[in-house]
Amino acid sequence: RGRGMSRGLALTARDGQIALDGHWSWRDGFRVQGDLRGDALSLDWGSVQARGLDGVLALDWRQGGAPRIRSRGPLTLANLDVGVPVTKVRMTVDTDLDQWRFGEIGARLLGGEVRAPKLVWPSREWQPVVLTGIELNQLAALQNEAVVSLTGDVGGYIPLRLLRDSVAVSDGRLANETPLSLALLPASGTQAM
Repeated sequence: RGRGMSRGLALTARDGQIALDGHWSWRDGFRVQGDLRGDALSLDWGSVQARGLDGVLALDWRQGGAPRIRSRGPLTLANLDVGVPVTKVRMTVDTDLDQWRFGEIGARLLGGEVRAPKLVWPSREWQPVVLTGIELNQLAALQNEAVVSLTGDVGGYIPLRLLRDSVAVSDGRLANETPLSLALLPASGTQAM
């Protein structure tokens, strides 16, 4: 079983500063310890673009063991484009490169906010994610061909199961936080009805 999050997508640093401070030793086996600091990093991973990444990662790797990487405080990310713009991302991370544990997660998405106390990937457990103030007009704007017009805000929770190669959602609940409206727009899909 391979380690890591990607099986072939290159991670490319576009901008920013990276500094590494640490030490290594051979006594009683190979060991590396250090801190990796990123300031205003811009990274591309396939079609995913991350801009304005700031934070410090602590590395501890001993001979014969898996490396351990954990954040010293929260990592912050100004913008993340995964097909939907996500901004003001904030979280902690702790990983052995086989399992990733994220904590104190918060981000702005579709005019609202996403929060989770923790998420583990991969995991067979259902993990709650809370959504508040999601603006339906921003969601509708993601359509290739506008078929509906939506207004209003929704919020609620979505339980996620984050498997190695898939994401599942089950028994989530969203409710309107403001009055909602839906209108069908003149488009080829609606005219066929």
